[in-house]
Amino acid sequence: MSRILWLLGLTVGMLVATPARAETVAPTELLGPELYNAAGKPAPAEALKGKLVGLYFSAHWCPPCRAFTPELIAAYKKIRAEKKPFEIVLVSADRDERSMYQYMDKTGMPWLTMKFDAQRQQALGERFSVQGIPTLVILDETGRTVSLTGRGDVTRFGAAAYDDWARTASPTPPAP
Repeated sequence: MSRILWLLGLTVGMLVATPARAETVAPTELLGPELYNAAGKPAPAEALKGKLVGLYFSAHWCPPCRAFTPELIAAYKKIRAEKKPFEIVLVSADRDERSMYQYMDKTGMPWLTMKFDAQRQQALGERFSVQGIPTLVILDETGRTVSLTGRGDVTRFGAAAYDDWARTASPTPPAP
């Protein structure tokens, strides 16, 4: 499916997601080795180690995304202020890298993004059967899906959603 069809297939504001695959892949492998902050500066993929990771499927052209992003920013900042191990990575549905960074800058997104790569972004959308944006998928550090309803969780519970996600997450395996 081409990127254009994938974008057209997104029903704005619709949140329907089911895992497409049962196997787990660590978030660092899913997202690629290169992560960046909102200013476009490299951030090590190690920034995700030991954390719950929210994959935020969003785009600047999406009105529901622009409405939800401030809610997510507030929850993220509170979770981080409480020193809880959590990170968000934007998976942009924008048409180009410039639009993605403008969206991050304009909204004040304090989290990371992956390298702008239409094929990888499309593959992630397919992997989690993302059918609408905004969608927030929560993964544990092993890559196991903790929640496909992160957007609804944040809307209902704010930063307190993190506690439910953490209870559902796989425990960290003991060191050998």
